[in-house]
Amino acid sequence: MTNYAEVPLSSNWTFWYKDKCAEDDDWRMNFQKLFEVSTVKQFIEAYNKTKLPSRLPLGASYFFFKNGIQPMWEEGPNRGAGAWIIEVTNRINNDLNLIWSDLLFTLISDGFKELSCYLCGIACNVRNNQTQKVTIWTVKTTLKNYEQIKKIGRILQTLKQNVYEIKSIKYKLHNRLSNNFDYVL
Repeated sequence: MTNYAEVPLSSNWTFWYKDKCAEDDDWRMNFQKLFEVSTVKQFIEAYNKTKLPSRLPLGASYFFFKNGIQPMWEEGPNRGAGAWIIEVTNRINNDLNLIWSDLLFTLISDGFKELSCYLCGIACNVRNNQTQKVTIWTVKTTLKNYEQIKKIGRILQTLKQNVYEIKSIKYKLHNRLSNNFDYVL
């Protein structure tokens, strides 16, 4: 086994898992905190213990959020905020696993640089056999940070152009009940 240095991450993070719940279940009770990580070593150990998203059962989700932020859009910094939604077609396609992994490693390595402060976390939702979603949750969009939120989307757009088979990249406010999107790239 490789020995990784105890290099601290610039933010502390939590891995979460949510299994599919029955219609009448309180979905908030279905979250499981898997790991808290604050160093590269802890992250690698946690990453190696989790299944790839394509191996999750239908209806399950992974979340990787900054410590103190729960992966619920009604809670704290997520309230009134939104997410960039990356739709990947076909669950068997390795792109779902690669996008999830690439975004995890981008987050812990400060790959979003000065934009990191506008990010709450990421999620991977295994909903059906046709379309899977990886979402990048942001803080509430304001007049002051509007351009930074859009810049995150432009960075994600390079994934679509250069590497992966991505169906779409869209930004949606969490509290939108309709399928209208606020930004489409």
